[in-house]
Amino acid sequence: MRVYTVTTHAITLASITEFAEIKGAAGKMIFLLRAQWVATDTSIPTAQMIDTSFKWLGATLTDGTGGATTTPGAVDPGDAAASFTCKTNNTTASTSSGTTTVLLNVGGHVFNGIDQRFAMPGSEGGGLPPALIAGPSEAISWALNSTVSGTVHGNMALTIGEIGG
Repeated sequence: MRVYTVTTHAITLASITEFAEIKGAAGKMIFLLRAQWVATDTSIPTAQMIDTSFKWLGATLTDGTGGATTTPGAVDPGDAAASFTCKTNNTTASTSSGTTTVLLNVGGHVFNGIDQRFAMPGSEGGGLPPALIAGPSEAISWALNSTVSGTVHGNMALTIGEIGG
């Protein structure tokens, strides 16, 4: 399995609806292994909870809009470039004409951020939920469900495995 990271910096939380949309490539499988978000404001933001969900989107995928396509970086510099694509900080979330399944809901206090780890495929997991998996033409979405009060900035990081081809 090749492992990649996707990072974004200085996200204005109130302006987005989707942290990331990760779309699989032909002949490949992707595994979301870790998702992190942390507040980076130099002054204390408004105390509040943030509610997020990880979703699987099958069938015909419509990309989210208003964000950017972020190039994944290989953890091992000798690995080939990732085949999957990742859109980040979408203001309109991605959708599917087929099944959309909420795989996991995760909340956290804005002061603490979110650090959700998933078990590596084939491991016992040590109590972690299994890695989220998407195949060709499928996607995993990490969406923000709550409305954020005040100005909150943060950084987001994903660790994604890819196999196949």
